[in-house]
Amino acid sequence: LFSPNGDGVKDRAVFRIQVGAQENLVQWTYEITSVEGKLLATFTGPGAPPPTLEWDGKDLTGRLVPDGAYRYGFSVVTKAGVQSRAPTQEIIVDRVKPEVAVSVSPELFSPNGDGVKDEAVFKSSASDATGLHSWVLEIKDKDGLVVKHFGAEGVPSAAVVWDGRGSFETDVPDGAYTFQLTAQDIAGNSASTIVGTVSINRLALVSEVQASPRIFSPNVDGVKDEVVISIRSASPDTVESWVLQILNRNGKPAQEFSGRGPAPLRLVWTGKTEAGSPLPDGPYQLVLVETDRAGNRARSSPQVCELDNTPPSVEARLEPVGLSPNGDGVQDEGVFLVKVGDEHTIELWSLQVFNDVGVSVRRSQGTGLPTGRIAWKADDDGGRTLLDGNYAYALTARDVAGNAAATPRGAVRIDQTPPAVTLSASPALFSPNGDGILDTATLQAGVEDAGPLQIWELTIRPDAAGLPAV
Repeated sequence: LFSPNGDGVKDRAVFRIQVGAQENLVQWTYEITSVEGKLLATFTGPGAPPPTLEWDGKDLTGRLVPDGAYRYGFSVVTKAGVQSRAPTQEIIVDRVKPEVAVSVSPELFSPNGDGVKDEAVFKSSASDATGLHSWVLEIKDKDGLVVKHFGAEGVPSAAVVWDGRGSFETDVPDGAYTFQLTAQDIAGNSASTIVGTVSINRLALVSEVQASPRIFSPNVDGVKDEVVISIRSASPDTVESWVLQILNRNGKPAQEFSGRGPAPLRLVWTGKTEAGSPLPDGPYQLVLVETDRAGNRARSSPQVCELDNTPPSVEARLEPVGLSPNGDGVQDEGVFLVKVGDEHTIELWSLQVFNDVGVSVRRSQGTGLPTGRIAWKADDDGGRTLLDGNYAYALTARDVAGNAAATPRGAVRIDQTPPAVTLSASPALFSPNGDGILDTATLQAGVEDAGPLQIWELTIRPDAAGLPAV
């Protein structure tokens, strides 16, 4: 059971082959047919078969077969001429995505333990003709960070209850959250519902902690190296002491700030421990604990921020690396094949072309992930065709955390000048009759060009005017 739909999940069927006495085999054949017996794909070879074979779901003409059931069989021929065939078995091609649905009730709830609308119930359903492999229900905050994750194998639970706690099993802040259900069937097809919204409002009189930016990179490059923590105390006049805890993914303190009296309005965290050691990448919680003069303690809703010192992965290459934008239809333009990857959103990417003194003459840029192919007509930012010469190109990207990466500069040559060609024959008239006199002619060719030659061709044909052949 597989789904050759190009999504990278179960796109190929893998057949595992085990045969005894392989040294006695002279031929093996693996055939895939329709249920009516029509041959769709075949694999064959001499000697023993390989341990595995892969089928991409295409028939003998290279077209994908329709969804449905198919049969595959395996046979071998021994040195004695005996043919042995294994029983045929069934394989199913399925590219149909599951049907999924999810709703929430109530859409606004208050998980404060008062017994009234303390929970949100997600009613979910998913079905597929071939059966479901797994499901995931993700709840995200306004910045797109996952605060709660539900999932398991098989059919999703008819009712999933959320008590307003995040992945750290602590209360998430009040506000609006998005949710989405995704299901994958046994063949590897996935489907997701449209994004829904659920909101939390506890109306509790506790202090608030805000972090900006929510994702940062304390790598001392001058871009988003620190987090500014803003504190708004619910009742600063009654506070006797305070502690701001920064907790790692295991809920253990990674850094603490503390003091007497009301908490400051602003603190700065550089992503280090109290001892000054850098902390590893990952999510962290910011929690403010205040104690008033009467001994009462209040704990703020945790604010999650993420430390990310990992730069994006960037790749870029130009095909072809030599261009001649002269309108002859041959290598008039090129295509940049670019790829950018990162765990977080790409804030800015830029693809630039530089002249031989390093000045940028062409720039393409944007936010998010760039398209995989960017066409270039060997022109500058003003649309003018560039002069002949050597150029370079590079792709840079910066993620939302402030990490930046760049590819090494690749080389490209623009050349619109055709080669200078000379050709002469000596003698111009000869008689290849084997008498030893002027039986051969020597052709002397010369080619000059600023760049390396890709191909040359010398053609000898009769002249229409009856002159000697050249």
